[in-house]
Amino acid sequence: MKHKSQFRWAILLAVLLPLLGACRQPVLNDALTTLNFAISKENITFRVGTSFGECLGYCRTNMEVNGTELDYIEFAWDYARQQVPDRLFSDTLSVEEWSALVDAFDWQTFAALDSVIGCPDCADGGAEWIEVGYFGKTKKITIEYGADLKGLSLFLDQIRHFRRRLRDRIQNGSKFPQVVFSEQPADALQQSPLSVQAAAIDGDVLVAQIAHSGGCREHFYTLYMAPPAFMESYPVQANLYLTQYDNDDPCDAIIQQTRKFELRPIAESYYQSYGGFDHIKLNLHWLENNGELQSLQLDYHPQ
Repeated sequence: MKHKSQFRWAILLAVLLPLLGACRQPVLNDALTTLNFAISKENITFRVGTSFGECLGYCRTNMEVNGTELDYIEFAWDYARQQVPDRLFSDTLSVEEWSALVDAFDWQTFAALDSVIGCPDCADGGAEWIEVGYFGKTKKITIEYGADLKGLSLFLDQIRHFRRRLRDRIQNGSKFPQVVFSEQPADALQQSPLSVQAAAIDGDVLVAQIAHSGGCREHFYTLYMAPPAFMESYPVQANLYLTQYDNDDPCDAIIQQTRKFELRPIAESYYQSYGGFDHIKLNLHWLENNGELQSLQLDYHPQ
C-alpha cells in the first residue's frame, strides 16, 4: 500500500513539474517542499522553546520532538548557569500521539508566517519559538508566550501539552510542579473539569484534594497564576487556576487524589515587585463539572 501511495505521488509530481516550470524558481521550490512534506511526514522535526527576560532561575526551555522521541531541557540565562544547573528529561510519544501532532501541523500555513509575530517578551510577557526542520531545511518563528496562531491552534495545543507533561515530570524528580505564570484569559486556561474538595497551603506548597472522572489514561495537572501580576489591595491578591488535561480518558470512574504545587515563584515575584515578603491572598479557581468556575481564598505567608 505504501509503494502504491508513493507511486501516485510520483505521477502527480510528473504532472505538476511541467506546469510549474514556467513559474518563478521560489514558487517551484515551495511547491516541491509542500509535496515532499505530504509524501514523507516522518522526516520532520519540531523544536520549540520559551524564554523570559526578567526572570531568575529556570528562565528558558527547549524541547525537540523527533518521531516518537522527546528531549526537554530547562536552563537559566548564561550568567547564572553555573549556579543553576540544567535540568534534562527524555521521554517518548505513542505512535498515535506523534501521528496526531504531525496531522495537526499545516506546513503551508506555517511557511507563510513572519519570522517574528507580535511583541515577544515585551512587558516581561515571555517569548515562545517554533522551529520546523524538514529535508535539511528549517524555518523558525518567534511569538508572544502562549499566543495563538490561526490554522495552527491544535498543533500548538498539543506541543504545549507535551512540554507541560515533561516539565511536570522533571520537576517531580526533586520537588512538586511549580505554579506557571500566564497571560492567558481564564477561559483559555480551562481544559477538563475537576472538583477541589479541600485545599491548604503548607509552607510554600499548595496541597489540594481533588476528584474527577477517569481511570484509563494518565491525566496532567497545572496550576496557573493569571494574570502574572498582583491585584493592589492589602494584602495583595493573586488569581490561581488549577486545571487538568484528561488525555481524552474514556472511563468514568471517580478518581480522588492529592496534588501538590510549588508556590515559591509567587513569593519571588512578590519580592521583586515590593522588595520584601508579606501576606498574599490567593484566589484559587477551578472548572467544575457543571461548566462553572468555583473558587476559594487561601492565605500565603512567604518568608
